[in-house]
Amino acid sequence: MKYLRRLLNVKWQEKIKNTDIVKRAGTSINIVQRIIERKLNFFGHICRMQDDRLLKQAGFGIMDGKNKSERPKRRWTE
Repeated sequence: MKYLRRLLNVKWQEKIKNTDIVKRAGTSINIVQRIIERKLNFFGHICRMQDDRLLKQAGFGIMDGKNKSERPKRRWTE
């Protein structure tokens, strides 16, 4: 909601309800839902890539590290 207010130039002091902000923006889907949807779409794109692609190897965490004393690598799926 903070970003929608910023896009519409509505200050928080104006005491406009969130439902009114959503109506002004003309959007029916929540921004968080849209971010999750895009992330899942990108994940599906990565899954369909060839196995030798660097992005797929990095996304699934199947790359070997040189320094084993580092903390464990976080995978994209985590």
